Amino acid sequence: MNNEIELVIKKINGRFVEEHGWVLPNQRLQIFKDSLEQILTDCHDRHPPSEELKHLNSLRNKINTTKTIIRKTNKSKVFHLGKLDDCKEKARAYMNQTQAYQDLGTSNPLESLVNKTNDFSYGLWRNKHITQKQYERLKVVKEQAEIAHLYFLPKAHKPKTPLRPIMAGLKSPTIAISRWLDCLLRPLFNLLANETTILNGSQLVKQVEQWSARYLTSTTSFITMDVSDLYTMIPQEGGIKAIRKLMETSNMKQIDGVKKEIILALARFVMTNNYFYLDGLYYKQIRGGAMGSPLTLTIANAYMYFVERPISKWAIRTNSLYYRYIDDLFIMSNVYVDTLKGLVNYWNMLDININLSASIGYTAEYLDLKIENRGGSLISKVFHKASHEPYFLPFASVHAKHIKKNIPYAALLKKKPDHHMLTVKKQCPTTTPTTTGISNGNDHKILNNPSGEIIPAVVTTSWHQ
Repeated sequence: MNNEIELVIKKINGRFVEEHGWVLPNQRLQIFKDSLEQILTDCHDRHPPSEELKHLNSLRNKINTTKTIIRKTNKSKVFHLGKLDDCKEKARAYMNQTQAYQDLGTSNPLESLVNKTNDFSYGLWRNKHITQKQYERLKVVKEQAEIAHLYFLPKAHKPKTPLRPIMAGLKSPTIAISRWLDCLLRPLFNLLANETTILNGSQLVKQVEQWSARYLTSTTSFITMDVSDLYTMIPQEGGIKAIRKLMETSNMKQIDGVKKEIILALARFVMTNNYFYLDGLYYKQIRGGAMGSPLTLTIANAYMYFVERPISKWAIRTNSLYYRYIDDLFIMSNVYVDTLKGLVNYWNMLDININLSASIGYTAEYLDLKIENRGGSLISKVFHKASHEPYFLPFASVHAKHIKKNIPYAALLKKKPDHHMLTVKKQCPTTTPTTTGISNGNDHKILNNPSGEIIPAVVTTSWHQ
């Protein structure tokens, strides 16, 4: 309790100094502190810890004594329990494998990074490369800045439960620049890559439906490919070159009054100044971008856009269907399977930094969809990874009512009885209303039934010749 009281006093004192320029007398602060401590102590005495709190403290002690670590699994709401030593070992193995992190020892780089960031943005403003308003948006308040922390999310649906690194840097000195650049550049990418990228499973179903109406046969194959460690493996300078090509291809010499070279300089500054803390040591990321920094997603998408050009052009030439969602690629094609295997090997040589792991067959599990070609009939279902578990929200929570109501509604729609099927004739394709809003976990739109009725099944759609 003493730590919380000290934090309250510090914030109150800081607010008076920052906003009003007042320095509160120590005697007044001490009186307030004593009064607050007495009030909290009285509340504690009147309301002793509940049984639930006792159980929680007991559980916390067991976790600490057994060195157990609890993490929410990657791409799901399931909690994963593991040993702390095992997690550390996997983290070290990942860092050694990627060679993307430089050990800085115990020296905290926060102060120097704050000064470097402010000097850089001030220099741009002084030389009139950015406006006063933009400078105010980018400059760092030293007292509010924190070095990023690296943590890992277990991929429970994959063999041996590998880890995905996430850099938590909401108060990192470069986060404001990263957010601003992402706002400037992401619309360019969305416009340029509109024909080869998808946002969710619902959009993919519609495109598959349209393509199948003309090209589906009993031998049509699916190819799904995954890029290994995309964010980490992109070379930093290669990412900046991708942004340059993105702007040049879009015929943009400046955005929001900021010239292309300044945008590239800012992007390079963000990419090359990712520092974080992990297990008592400080590190600098020297390869790739930080997963958790807004700009990294746009750089990764831009980099992959230019890598995938040969694949996209091949798909057009062969009347195949091609789409990508960040690091997941999807293809439907009537090309022979043996030829497809050779193509995957060739595509793996397009860029030394991009490693594609592929699956070819008559069934595809992609995002939250499972699509199967049964002799010329396509069957689509909502797909759940093996680690998927339902999510429960107490009705007494403070969430809005429409959220509470939509959770059971969406859960019913994602049920999996195979006998509920919607058949769509190939010669007269229609879009199944109940597939609208199928999400891959990043799009939180809830399935919507215009009639207001609950539909008691997950959608299963088939296309017939």
